[in-house]
Amino acid sequence: MPATTDRTLADLVTADPGAARVLERFDLDYCCGGGRRLDEACAAAG
Repeated sequence: MPATTDRTLADLVTADPGAARVLERFDLDYCCGGGRRLDEACAAAG
């Protein structure tokens, strides 16, 4: 499943648990902030 920006962080990690390491590297919270879309989380992180 491709990682598109309109998917939530939780969806990405559910589909591919290895994505958690990538998100953690960029300080993107996929647990409590898992409802955010990838594009929203990236924009907020700067």
